[in-house]
Amino acid sequence: MLEGVGSLRAALEDGRTTAAELGQAAADDDGWLRAWRAERPADPDDAAVHACALVRLAWKLRGAAFAEYTSEEQAEGFHRVLGGAPEACAEARRLAPGDPVPWIIELWAGIGLGYSREEFDRVWAGVTARDPHHYAAHYAALQYHCAKWYGSAQEAHAFADRAATAAPENSLLAGLRLVALHEHEPDGAEGEHWSTPYARTAVDDARRAVDTARPGDARAAEIRHLLAWCCTITERPVEALNHFRLVDGYVDALPWRYSDTPAASYCHVRAIAAKYAADQLAATA
Repeated sequence: MLEGVGSLRAALEDGRTTAAELGQAAADDDGWLRAWRAERPADPDDAAVHACALVRLAWKLRGAAFAEYTSEEQAEGFHRVLGGAPEACAEARRLAPGDPVPWIIELWAGIGLGYSREEFDRVWAGVTARDPHHYAAHYAALQYHCAKWYGSAQEAHAFADRAATAAPENSLLAGLRLVALHEHEPDGAEGEHWSTPYARTAVDDARRAVDTARPGDARAAEIRHLLAWCCTITERPVEALNHFRLVDGYVDALPWRYSDTPAASYCHVRAIAAKYAADQLAATA
């Protein structure tokens, strides 16, 4: 962890870290955050990190299992901690009225707390009034609209389409269509799912967006993971391998993130892509 309150603030300001990353760190050990809050009680960055830490800690207490496999103790801890997040977000907004981050954090709180559509739309309006094309905000809102939460595949695809259409040219929001496709991927029919005209157009648009993204953009890397996955299962191993090579060393992304063993899943699919890419290149040599 960075040393000292001044270093934490500087890291946020120059982009070396984010409120989400610091919130995750605080969910594991919040001693440094409590020291920061004591030294700067009216610091807006501190307030945002505190709100994010509550959300991250709540999900950590709950675990990643489906509801039927979540214990009463896990559920109680989840709701107890997450219940404090909206108030923490409101405090962060009071300290930084123009900052979209506290609103984005509340999107995740709303998913966990089961916000009604009206409540969620209120928070979403607060986000878009401050940053209409924020990728992390759109990713969170897309989750709300997915079938596994409070929407459907149709709603999720419609949301992703609206975001991509309204975004600036080559925006990474084009990649949201891949996220929606993955979230509603049918077991045992992945190849067909990613081979439809809609999916192929989504892949082409996302590829153009990541190819023009600034070097080192973490969001572009996340989208490349999905591109590598769908190219592998639609028998485009050479293209898949090209994407894999650009993201090697990082596996905290879809689709591997949903696996119990993300690194093993990543390596398994990458090995498949490498084998068939070699076979395909040998056949055309």
